Order: sequence, then structure tokens, then C-alpha cells
Amino acid sequence: MKKVIAILISILTLLSYPSVSQDTVAEHDVLDWISERIEATMEENQIPAISVGIIRDGEVVLSKGFGVMNWKEEAQVDAQSIYQLASLSKTLTGIIANHLVLEGTLDLEASITVYLDKVLSDKSRKRFQDIKLKQLMQHTAGLPRSASLVSRKRKGNNYWIDGYSEAQFIVDINKLSTKRKPGVKWEYSNFAYAMVGYICEQASGQTYDELLKKYLTGKYQLSNTASTLDDRQLTLLPTPYMKEDRTVETKAFVMGKLVPASAVYSNINDLTTLMTAQLAAYREYDQHGNYSPLVLTKDVAPISEETNVSYGLGLFKVPSKRATIFGHGGDIDGFGSEYQFCPAHHAGIVLLTSSGGRWIGPLAAELFEGLLADIVGK
Repeated sequence: MKKVIAILISILTLLSYPSVSQDTVAEHDVLDWISERIEATMEENQIPAISVGIIRDGEVVLSKGFGVMNWKEEAQVDAQSIYQLASLSKTLTGIIANHLVLEGTLDLEASITVYLDKVLSDKSRKRFQDIKLKQLMQHTAGLPRSASLVSRKRKGNNYWIDGYSEAQFIVDINKLSTKRKPGVKWEYSNFAYAMVGYICEQASGQTYDELLKKYLTGKYQLSNTASTLDDRQLTLLPTPYMKEDRTVETKAFVMGKLVPASAVYSNINDLTTLMTAQLAAYREYDQHGNYSPLVLTKDVAPISEETNVSYGLGLFKVPSKRATIFGHGGDIDGFGSEYQFCPAHHAGIVLLTSSGGRWIGPLAAELFEGLLADIVGK
């Protein structure tokens, strides 16, 4: 439940955060103000590292790191430093799935049993026959948040480095019970996106890693976005620290079949490159109706009647005070992420950290509000 709360905090903060006036950041350059707010937050919360990317007018105007790779060393993080994305991985999985939908390999309205038929027991096939792929991707399939061996065997806040094999995953799929009928209620489910990743593999005949390279890293030249890191990339990975005690080192999770939901790696340079392309795709869709795999909110499911927040294919849609904002966050013990963009103002922000927690959502919201205030005020 903690991960769900962390994500919802970042979303609801966008709705409730007091509007930052243009005067707040007018005394000096808005990018200087952003840097100062990051440094103050790091000092207040004893954060070891934050990397930030800012997009304005559709261009990257800030790409920078604050802090150190490890408390014991002086090496600084920067825009090349690589972090585990936690639940922001779902956005990348959504883009992969959307590519396959547009190519005709996947059908959002099809039952998930069409793609999982070879691995389902007769009982599971009957249990899942009414769940559509779209419902799985929009968190309305009625599945529990976590149902994996990883979740069952992990003790306390210990990191998980034992992997999660296809055989283990298939066993868990067939043990999976639905909480309610599909399409009735929005309930966040990590396991649902592990299933989405696996469905992409089964339908395409390619591994998730191959799909990630084909539809993201190769297509957009994202040289440091990966499901596993090579020796060079490992040197760019900051040491993660527990959010309950930021003097205690932890490790990046080795999550096997849960990677599509929670464990893709990336950095600021790659994510701002992707966001720039995503902003352009949303503008093209809004202005001319040209649909792209990067547009993940053509069809959305409401998550709450009180907030009007909704969820598409791996991306939240949030009506804020200034304009509609799209994004996703992530929090895994150690790493945290925020990815937010506003097509109406051609702007966006990416934050990555080596020690997450409830501070990162409010900080991202404050910084983005300040950026938008500066844009609107001019």
C-alpha cells in the first residue's frame, strides 16, 4: 500500500498545491530558483542525490545532478546518472503496448485469455475471461496490487535480488484471485503491469528487453534506458539509501518478470528526450488528431470522482489549476522518480533520486508550478 500512497500523494499534490505566483520566481531566473529549492529539500531531508531535467517551450533547458553517488565518496551525480524508475516503468510498458496495439498485434478490447491461453489453467481461463487488456492497463481489472513470489518472500524493507522467473510468474498467475468484477473500480496493481509486459512478450514473440530496445531505446536513442545494466551502466548507478534511514545502503531490485511494472532503469538525459517527443506527440494529437503510441490517454478510466484524476495506458491525467498535466511517479525502497508534463504549455519536469519517500511528489509539484507560473506570467 505504501507505493500506492506515494504515487497518489504526487498526483493529489498537483491538485492541492497552492499556485506559485510569477513573483515568487521573478527575483531571479526560474532555473536558479528550481536549483535552490532542490538544494534546500536535499538538506532538509538528507537526500544523497537528485537529478533533474526541465523542459520549456519543448526544449530541454536544465539537465543537472545534485549530490553524490555514495555518501562515502565525493563523486557527483549528473544528468547521465542512472536510477531505477520504480512504477514509472509502467509508462514505458504502456508505450510498448500501445505500439503493438497500433500495429495490430494487440487488441485493447480483447480478453487477456487470448494472449495468456498457453499458460492458464482451466480455472484461471474462466476466471480471467471477462478481463480486457485495456482494463488490465487502466487498473480496473479487479486484480490485487501485489500477488508475486517477490512480495510474499520479501521481509520488511529488505531489497530483492533473487529475480522472478517465468516459471514462478506463471504459477502466480494461476494462483491469482480477482477482488471484484472488471471495470467496476480503479485499483492500482503492480502485478497487472507485470502481466501487461508478459502479454506483450507472448503476442509479439519477443522478450521485454527486445521490445524495450525496439520501441524505445532504439527509436528515440535512449542509450541508458534498460531492463538490466551492463558493466558501463553500472558505474553510473548511484547507491540507493533506505528512505526510513538515509544512512543505510540498499540495492537496486532484481525483479525478473516484474520489470515492466517496477524496475526499468533510465536517466535524465533519456527521459527528457522521451518527454520532448511525447510533448510533440500530444500537441500533434490535440491540434491535428494524429495519434501516436506516445499518447497514452486517448481513453482513460477515472480513479476518483472527487478529484477528476484518470488513468490511461500507463499514464495519469491530472486537471491542475493551470492546465491538464500528464505523468507518473515511482517509489521503490531506495529509488524514486517523478515524470510530469503539460502539453498546453510545452513544459515538463523529471526528477530522479537515490532515496525516495513522500517528499519527492510535493517537490515535483512545487517546481512544476513555479515553472508554469513563470511561463504563464510572461
